[in-house]
Amino acid sequence: MIAVDLCNTICDVNASLEHIFSTRRRRGSMYIEGVTEAFFKENPDFFLYPKVFPYAVEVLQMLSMQFDITYLTARPPEAHLATMQFLFQHNFPEGELIHSSNKIEIFLDRNMSFAFDDAPREIANYTQKNIPVFVKKWDYNEGLGIQFEWEDMYHFLAYGKSVSKYRKTARY
Repeated sequence: MIAVDLCNTICDVNASLEHIFSTRRRRGSMYIEGVTEAFFKENPDFFLYPKVFPYAVEVLQMLSMQFDITYLTARPPEAHLATMQFLFQHNFPEGELIHSSNKIEIFLDRNMSFAFDDAPREIANYTQKNIPVFVKKWDYNEGLGIQFEWEDMYHFLAYGKSVSKYRKTARY
């Protein structure tokens, strides 16, 4: 079983928030100024619209052939239905959806194998317990965990090679 975070790991919530609030996220910060938890509770349908990162669906579909997937999110429970619709509409593999502010406890209780996340606090929690965590690259989590982009992960799983390394050596 694996844990998969949603916001800014499989989909670009920050870009959607920047659009709605007409502002930019500051480099090195994972938060958009002016956005509060109340916004997400009062607007659960917001979670229907973020853009899925290319190759996230394909990678998770491949991994679902070997692992059960648990979508582990800090989204409020009010967003459960919208989140389930989002996962279904975008063809993400089936999996349990759990809303929690204590992801590490759920991870350990369910004896999961590894996690995907982007949040520095969650990455630190996983790392502290020696849990492998794949970290979706952002400027706010540089140097933490095993950094990846979905496209590279896809090419590694599908073909056994990294696109980033290929790009460095390709001649046009």
